[in-house]
Amino acid sequence: MMESRNSYGWGYVGSDKKGFEWLFQPDEKDPCYMEGNLFSGRVKSGYVYPTKEKAISEGKKWLRGASSRSGAITAIKAEPVHFEY
Repeated sequence: MMESRNSYGWGYVGSDKKGFEWLFQPDEKDPCYMEGNLFSGRVKSGYVYPTKEKAISEGKKWLRGASSRSGAITAIKAEPVHFEY
């Protein structure tokens, strides 16, 4: 059965908690890096940490486990992400 052309959906991904998430931004050595594409290869934690320091610490643990990745970990304010399809 085919889906109706009038079907749609929306929602939020993330948490309502206040705090910080880590964000990985790849550099030129990263295999997922693309010149001129700001979003290519970026990874966000999806977990909310109470402090910036804790978020960065957990991000660096992730980066050590992702042996082929190369880039910088920063802390960003956690907020739900709206999506539609």
